[in-house]
Parts: sequence; C-alpha cells; structure tokens
Amino acid sequence: MAEDVPSLGPAGKQVKGQIRNYRDEGVSAGSAYHLTLDKDNRLVWTAENNGEKVQYDKDPETNVWERLLFDFIGSLPIERLL
Repeated sequence: MAEDVPSLGPAGKQVKGQIRNYRDEGVSAGSAYHLTLDKDNRLVWTAENNGEKVQYDKDPETNVWERLLFDFIGSLPIERLL
C-alpha cells in the first residue's frame, strides 16, 4: 500500500516508520480484547493485564450510562438501512 506512493524522502520514511510502530503497538496483546461467547451465548471480553488473562462479562472500559446507550441504539430498527 505505502510502497505505491511516490517517495517522500527521509521525512516520509520517518513518518512511515512512526505509523507502523503506532499500528503495531495498537494491536498488541496488552491493548486488545478477544471476544468469545460463553456457554450461554453471552459475550466475554478477554484481555491480557501484566501477563495475566482477565475476562469481563460487560463491555470493558464503559460505564453504566454508556452501556444503556449502546443497548438503546442496538434496539433501534435500522438494520435494513445498513
């Protein structure tokens, strides 16, 4: 993808490297959640925290108001518009 773009010189290579590092850090095991279903078909978020696996039964890093908003939005009949 980036190889198709004309060379931007040394500054372009530096920015390209910074973007690559940022992308790689953003998807590391310590900063991502793995979604699975439990035996009752409920979502389970699994993450790694200091080398230890942690599981959440609610959307992590959200509060009750955000979850209520997500539930409300999820109940809207807009699937046909997608």
